[in-house]
Amino acid sequence: MGIPGGGPKYCVTPLCVFDFEEETKRMRLKSVHPGVSVEHVIRETGFAPIVPATVPLTDAPSAAELDALRTRVDLAGRLGRMPKSA
Repeated sequence: MGIPGGGPKYCVTPLCVFDFEEETKRMRLKSVHPGVSVEHVIRETGFAPIVPATVPLTDAPSAAELDALRTRVDLAGRLGRMPKSA
């Protein structure tokens, strides 16, 4: 598609992180955020991602990552208010 660097590497959502399976480029569940179950992600996702047998918890963001989220990505603070029901 002409995207520099080969396209996106991750898709970070309020529930989880997806990456992309190398051969098919299908979205694959990489990790779920604390308090969120794999089943909840599947229920809330409008497509069928690849789901590995084991899905780890997402690592907590670093101070620099939190700062970037709060000051560059989510200025209105909407993501911090997203429901995380498991």
